[in-house]
Amino acid sequence: MQADFIFRTGKYSGKTYQYVATNHPHYIDWVIFERPDMLQERNLYGNKPKDVIPDYLQEDNEEGYIRFKPLTPNYNFDNETIMTATEITYQEKEVRLQMTKMKVGLYAKLSKETNTDGSVKYTNKWLIDIIFDSEQDAEIKSKLKKRINV
Repeated sequence: MQADFIFRTGKYSGKTYQYVATNHPHYIDWVIFERPDMLQERNLYGNKPKDVIPDYLQEDNEEGYIRFKPLTPNYNFDNETIMTATEITYQEKEVRLQMTKMKVGLYAKLSKETNTDGSVKYTNKWLIDIIFDSEQDAEIKSKLKKRINV
């Protein structure tokens, strides 16, 4: 081993072989048995990885002149991502349907609740007026009121 060999890794990285051998000879023994790859010389001139030209580079002519491809904006982004009017109305109808189902379920549950003495907690008319208060629920509201004869 050459005295001017420099450790690249480990406890004494950046120190020479001569320095480590004189100050900590047991470390040299450990390296020889456990990590012999630490004593291999680095080949600075050979086996260098080849340069890879990234995808965003392109060659313009035979002389090897390389330029960057410009980034182009996607002008159609809004048209590709926006929902059409029919999709929006379909989504709104689905949401209204789910909300109506939830309101009817809430009405059914609350109309059956009673106090500890057995009396009804909420009157049906009051529940209908509170739960079905939007304009979209007017039809259901009128049907329920006809059913309870209010």
